[in-house]
Amino acid sequence: MFPISIRVAVASSDGKYVNQHFGHAGQFLIFDVDRSGNYEFLELRENVPSCKGGEANEVQGWGHYNL
Repeated sequence: MFPISIRVAVASSDGKYVNQHFGHAGQFLIFDVDRSGNYEFLELRENVPSCKGGEANEVQGWGHYNL
């Protein structure tokens, strides 16, 4: 049996695009997503980035999704 919805976190620098590596993110947007793909924004969670180096930089134009 599948759950009615799942809770997901996305990394975003501006709240408009999914455009950050989780280790570099200063904030996460938290959503509930149901089986039909409908979603509800729940909260913004501040984060202290754990990745300080440049080994996993974001690539401009790739992996950026509108919220």
